[in-house]
Amino acid sequence: MNYFINTIKSLKINLTSQTINISYKLLYKLLYAFSWCQLYLHKINNYIDTKVTRLNTYCDKYLKDKGWIVAIVIKKFIVIDNDGNKIKTIFIEDKDIHAIGNYFNSSQPYTLMLCDSDKNENGCIDYIFYNKIPKTLNYKLSNVKFIAIDLDYNNNKYLVNLKDCNYTYYNYYIVNNCLNKLFFKYYIKNILNLQVDEDNFNYNVTIIDNNVNLINILPHQSIIINENDYEIISCKDEKENEQKKN
Repeated sequence: MNYFINTIKSLKINLTSQTINISYKLLYKLLYAFSWCQLYLHKINNYIDTKVTRLNTYCDKYLKDKGWIVAIVIKKFIVIDNDGNKIKTIFIEDKDIHAIGNYFNSSQPYTLMLCDSDKNENGCIDYIFYNKIPKTLNYKLSNVKFIAIDLDYNNNKYLVNLKDCNYTYYNYYIVNNCLNKLFFKYYIKNILNLQVDEDNFNYNVTIIDNNVNLINILPHQSIIINENDYEIISCKDEKENEQKKN
């Protein structure tokens, strides 16, 4: 009797081990088959995407060469009032730039900020400021790059970043861009998302330039970004320069 019981137990153990072994091999083969199918489908998808992309590019070029389709370049402008508030967004064709004046009261003081839809070679979107409707949308990237910009406002210190190609993808280092009182109002309200005291807007900007020079900018001063350097002028000089341009 004991011999019979021991034989049954031994057989049960062997069967259990064999069952586990078979199940493991079957599961392994299923996983291998699934991975192979997934890899093969991924290759097929990449192959189709490549062919479709090439076909779209070829068709687009062919239709443009034949003159059957015309590419329309749309530019995005943000209208900013004298308090740094975004009051309107305008989308307009590149060739119809002068039509901007039809979208709002031209007698209202404003600044236009162009958000170029095409990223530059560094992957950033360029932001260009205009205090009047420009005659052309051509602009130059500046080679200027400040080491640090600190904004002291309302007993707090904030870092001002004029170029970020990693997260928000913006660049303000554009030739003729002006860092003035309006710009810092705009930056505080729209980038830092802070409230501004309109009646007593005082601040102090400390800049370390690429030559490790330390400069301070107050509300009555402005920085003009040039191609390879910058200049600091008073608000009076800034107005005179704009009058000469007009």
